[in-house]
Amino acid sequence: MAQTYRKNKRKHTNIIYAVITAVVICSVFFSVVTAFYHNAENEAYEMLHIQTKQIKDDIILQVKSDRENLATMANFAAKLYSRGEDYSLMFDSFKPIGLFSRIGILTPECIFITKDEAVDLSDRMSFLEEAEKGEYVTGRTFSYSRPDEMVVRCAAPIVVNKKTVGIMYGIVKIEEANNKYRNMANELDAKLFVYDKDTGKFIIDSVDTVPGELSELKSRKYNDGYTYEELLTNENGFSSFKSIHGNEDLYVHYSTIEDFNWGIILARYESQVFATTHKITKNLTGAFLIIILIICLYLYITIREERKNTKIASEASNTRKLLLEVNKTHKNIDEALKRIKVFLRSSTSFFIDTDGMD
Repeated sequence: MAQTYRKNKRKHTNIIYAVITAVVICSVFFSVVTAFYHNAENEAYEMLHIQTKQIKDDIILQVKSDRENLATMANFAAKLYSRGEDYSLMFDSFKPIGLFSRIGILTPECIFITKDEAVDLSDRMSFLEEAEKGEYVTGRTFSYSRPDEMVVRCAAPIVVNKKTVGIMYGIVKIEEANNKYRNMANELDAKLFVYDKDTGKFIIDSVDTVPGELSELKSRKYNDGYTYEELLTNENGFSSFKSIHGNEDLYVHYSTIEDFNWGIILARYESQVFATTHKITKNLTGAFLIIILIICLYLYITIREERKNTKIASEASNTRKLLLEVNKTHKNIDEALKRIKVFLRSSTSFFIDTDGMD
């Protein structure tokens, strides 16, 4: 009896240990997976930060280089003007450099001159106001000579004897700028947006063929801790919101390009951020399920064996009781034999009286 009790107690203890082991494994699994995703998120933000700076530095270097070239061309134009020559020599010798696809000159009479044409802009702008601006870079705007074309203009005054006699413009086609930096963003497996902080208009939009505006992000569903207002007003930081192109989050780093009052946003989809983590988690989940299956199988076999032993003990106890009371009624022998036959799944059972046998 004591031995049976010890066996049952040991089995109960093993079941408890198995359940505790399963709970611990589940806890460890979910903790590890949570840590993986948390680390992947932090690494994604850090990588976006680094890559944003790389693209930002490239844009600053490129635009500054273009502006220096434009200033050099403005000085050459000043020499042509002082010698009484027209600007045809400059237009003929110009070849697209950097981001500039073409150049133009605004005269004091508000005539915008290019290699192919001259357009009167006196009803649309003031030369004096343009001259007062000095050197500058616009955001996304429309071309003076080609009203249907979106461009960025860099301006440099043409100065002779401390007097502005013209404005030299370098024209950056939005389409060409987008092609260059869209390729760079694709190489980084990210989405890039550069916008004018005064108007919110995208200068570079690696997602849409026709560049959109920053205000389009206002209606997005932002994740906890992030808002559109922060994205709009902060100099730099991180953000996260739902994408309209799929049911997943976009992870974002944004910064200001101070030299031109532009803003830059680099984003990566959730599926891109967690691609490696998803693979690791998938493998861990497979191993986890196998371990849990083994534990469940062990529990099933143990519990079934315990139930079987309990049933045997119960049947043996009832049969023994019947046989001990056989002197009270002979029907107990029949009842005991029936129980034995059913329990053993036998076709017959019989009782032999061995009294008096050698």
